[in-house]
Amino acid sequence: TGFRFVKWTEADTLVSENPSYAFIIQNNRSFIAHFDTLEYTISATINPENAGIIEGLGIYKHGSTVGLTAIPSVGYHFVGWKKNGYYISYEPSISFNAVQDIDFIAEFDIDWHLVMPNAFPEDGGAVSGQGWYPYGTNVTVTAIPSGDYLFVTWTNGQDTVSINPVYSFILENSLNLTAHFAKEYNITINANPEEGGIV
Repeated sequence: TGFRFVKWTEADTLVSENPSYAFIIQNNRSFIAHFDTLEYTISATINPENAGIIEGLGIYKHGSTVGLTAIPSVGYHFVGWKKNGYYISYEPSISFNAVQDIDFIAEFDIDWHLVMPNAFPEDGGAVSGQGWYPYGTNVTVTAIPSGDYLFVTWTNGQDTVSINPVYSFILENSLNLTAHFAKEYNITINANPEEGGIV
């Protein structure tokens, strides 16, 4: 087990590559049967395509240790290894002894992130665009001021990300955005007496 026949030789001369060799005996002869360790191909398909890479694929001799590692691309995470349609492991790294050809399926899935827009102050206006989105989605959040409020800016933490009430971006991670509103006031100034000056 674990070996394959290679050839028959006699005095370093190839006699046959067939494991069964028939000949007519005419004198003393000395043969050598050559064997070699079986080799197996360990392959894998990435699903979906371009969602990651796999380290450790290749050709291994019978009984040698195979180590595979699935590495997700940015925006994806590893789900599990499939063999013959069934999950055999949910760990990104697996090891086993090579005893046959194996073609795995490495399953990945895209990351989903939460976009949470908030209004400050709460009665300053309404916001839209909240929800879960897959990585790389073009997301739009909208701020609509109410009453005598005006929209000022969108912030992410302490950082200003937009001064436009309609803010679009490519999603790479979860975001907690704040739409800032401020009240609008009208101030009237008069000069008294009118001829006393200009204001």
